[in-house]
Amino acid sequence: MNGTSGNPGQTCQPAAGPTGQRWRVGTRRRRRIRDGVMSALLIGLAAAPGRAEDAQGLRLFADRVEPLLQQHCHACHSHAAGVAKGGLMLDSAAARKAGGDSGPIITKGAPEQSALFQVVAGLHTKHNRADLFAFDEEEIETLRQWIQLGAPSPASRGSAAADATEKSPGHWSFQPVTRPPVPGRADGKSAGDGRSGSAVIDAFVAAKLAEHSAALRPAADRRTLVRRAYFDLLGLPPSPEEVESFAGEAHPEAYGRLISRLLDSPHYGERWGRHWLDVAGFAESSMFIGDIPRQGFWRYRDYVIRAFNQDKPFDEFITEQLAGDELFDWRAAEHFSDEQIELLAATGFLRCTPDATDNQAITQMDKRYIAQQAAVEVSMKALMGLTINCVRCHDHKFDPIRQEEYYQLIAVFQPVYDPDQWLPGIWSEANAGPLRAIPLLPGDQRRRIMNESPGWFDERLELAQQLKIGIERPFRDRWLAGRLEEIDDEAVRQRLTAVLATPADGRTEADEEFCAAEAQRLGWTEEKVKELFPEIEERKSAVKARLKEIGEQNKAVFRNVIWAAFDASEEPRPTPFLKRGNYETPGHEVRPGVIAALDAPDRSPGFDQPPGAWTSGRRLALARWLTHPEHPLVARVMVNRIWQYHFGTGLVSTPDDFGARGAHPVSQELLDWLAAEFVEGGWSVKHLHRLIMNSDVYRQETVADRSDTVSTALRRLENEDEDENEDGSPAPLAAFNPGPRRLGAGEIRDAMLAASGLLDDRLFGESVPTERRKDGAFAVRANHPDRHRRSVYIHTRRTYVPTFLTLFDEPQMDTNWPVRSNSAIAQQALALMNEPFVIGCATAMAERVKSEGGTEFEGRLDRAFRLAYQRAPLAEERTLFADAAAGVEEPWPVICQALLSSSEFLYVD
Repeated sequence: MNGTSGNPGQTCQPAAGPTGQRWRVGTRRRRRIRDGVMSALLIGLAAAPGRAEDAQGLRLFADRVEPLLQQHCHACHSHAAGVAKGGLMLDSAAARKAGGDSGPIITKGAPEQSALFQVVAGLHTKHNRADLFAFDEEEIETLRQWIQLGAPSPASRGSAAADATEKSPGHWSFQPVTRPPVPGRADGKSAGDGRSGSAVIDAFVAAKLAEHSAALRPAADRRTLVRRAYFDLLGLPPSPEEVESFAGEAHPEAYGRLISRLLDSPHYGERWGRHWLDVAGFAESSMFIGDIPRQGFWRYRDYVIRAFNQDKPFDEFITEQLAGDELFDWRAAEHFSDEQIELLAATGFLRCTPDATDNQAITQMDKRYIAQQAAVEVSMKALMGLTINCVRCHDHKFDPIRQEEYYQLIAVFQPVYDPDQWLPGIWSEANAGPLRAIPLLPGDQRRRIMNESPGWFDERLELAQQLKIGIERPFRDRWLAGRLEEIDDEAVRQRLTAVLATPADGRTEADEEFCAAEAQRLGWTEEKVKELFPEIEERKSAVKARLKEIGEQNKAVFRNVIWAAFDASEEPRPTPFLKRGNYETPGHEVRPGVIAALDAPDRSPGFDQPPGAWTSGRRLALARWLTHPEHPLVARVMVNRIWQYHFGTGLVSTPDDFGARGAHPVSQELLDWLAAEFVEGGWSVKHLHRLIMNSDVYRQETVADRSDTVSTALRRLENEDEDENEDGSPAPLAAFNPGPRRLGAGEIRDAMLAASGLLDDRLFGESVPTERRKDGAFAVRANHPDRHRRSVYIHTRRTYVPTFLTLFDEPQMDTNWPVRSNSAIAQQALALMNEPFVIGCATAMAERVKSEGGTEFEGRLDRAFRLAYQRAPLAEERTLFADAAAGVEEPWPVICQALLSSSEFLYVD
């Protein structure tokens, strides 16, 4: 929405310069609804997929494509190998783009037309797979997906010498953060010492844009700004009254006061906590066999929301998540205070990743190592923006990270994730011992449950065995003994006689199976049992009742636990160096340590355990090393994430990869200035919000020609690579453009609930369960009393994500998710037309409109537009909807559904 009218058909002119047109995005089309009843328009979805697809492709390249190219191709096609068969190199973006002696090997968006894919898939006329190391089907599909996404990859040096330079500690992100001088603005004004931090941001941005003959656009109107600020900080739309109040306020500090009011809102933590939960990879289930739910894991989510609301200093936030359990002797505590519960819940950060051992008492050793390594690798991506997955097997090919250092980091976390002292996630019949969870119970009771089998659990195992065979066995054996003469086979009769003479605890499983089979053959049926021995059913009923009672006790305990990370034993066990990453070939013992290229003598951590300590202290030492003011990565990475969530693209477009293979910052000076300000300002996230949101670059109007059709926008994006520089990095203008952006999946759902008046805005507590509907779709459980709570409180079971949300790119959280996708697919429009949730919101909104909009059509239409768009309808819109509603008995549910499904509702400028 641009201009005071908010006309969705209005076209805004881009800033002057050759790059101005690249931001135009088409987002509006029309279609009919309801046979002959109305000709009102349901405005269809359109998106600007370029950024999201680039991010998705870059992620796919870093995580999967590059490793498989290294494994299968670099031996014959890389600078490192010194070989370029067929004139082809595959170890840099430039080389892949250039191709070999036969010409280009990649046709963006067309895998089947790309020689690289044809060769790998065995489809090439001259080359077949026999010439190559074998690619499996999954690897072939990965390559196909990457080329379909446009084959994006970060800039590469393209030569062995340059790669060697990049691998040195001289890489920009490994250098200390220093506050750079502020440039003069392009308009000649000085950005001297007296200017605010927001003006400094503008100075850096103006200088960068001037290099591209571009400039900032004029400031957006107030209606646009208030809607942008609300969605960015709260993830919710402003009420019509809030918009009118701000639009009419003449005070020069009105906008600054608006930002402060939003930052003080309890809903701020829900919005920005959701961002961090994505970075951490938060989910409330194990993902693997059964996708076992993690009862009580919602406490970590609530901790994160509270931390953002309190503006907890980010260094404390990191420390508590890595080592909250090491900040006090929780084992000795008789009762936990609220603060102590928060510290333990914070360590859920280390429990977010998928874990195949949660639902197994006796796990395969490889699953334990995978869970251990995933926790460490995601932590390093989230906190330092470094991908270290490949270093488990060999030294990093491009960054100064040695395999030895990988296992030194593993050693830091070894006391929590010790494969040889593994703690399961749930009790099972095969295991009734200690768990990786802390019950919120008084000290002695808590210690007993954590350290040994609780008595009622032993009883449950015994009763379950009785119910299976124990109650019935003596009656069955007595009945069998009376029928031995009916058995003609002498060998069978003798064996059965011997088994019946053997006490029950001395029989083998084969003995029991033999007895059961003979009993069945001789007529031992359920009906016979009830007829001859009614007391068996009475005993079974009593056992079932007791089992139900114990089950409720079990549930009560697991509803009140903390899924925390804590040392499994007082004495950490040695950590082996795994040759080629294989746990079956352990090497020498590795001591805890950090990445040397990021260390310095005056801040190097000490990992020796103090005498008499209740914990190893290793994670606490790591946390203090990470949060040292001179650490080169932590502040930069977090500042970049904050910028990304405001602008859609970070100053570094690869937020989880600040290494040599990641993107270079579009303005390192601005990034470093903000990082220095972040640390010196007390690690306050809200302080950064104020700086960014008060800047001219954030408050500028966006360019969105909403009269474009979807096909026009997509054609333009297909034919132009304007969002990239020649080296594959994002163009600077993309990082300095605040919109337009499509709302995220949760924002769409929450905005619909807000507009309809159904939103339940209570904070914290247990998650709202999801279920599989009869039509096969997943959804919030129907008729659940909390079903209208915000989306951040929906139970994030990895395989039960509501289908409506997944259509709008809600991730399954198979790992962490620093950048959400932003797709435009036909199923989204179908869901907006047919999804019961959308129809329910439209129906409720219709009732609200009729209640609050008076009795006349004009008043109701005005209220509907203000609830959906935060503006009044235009004259042509009034005419359109009046004509469409003429003669219709009840037009309001359809009108409201049309508004809720429109691009203006789904996008924020």
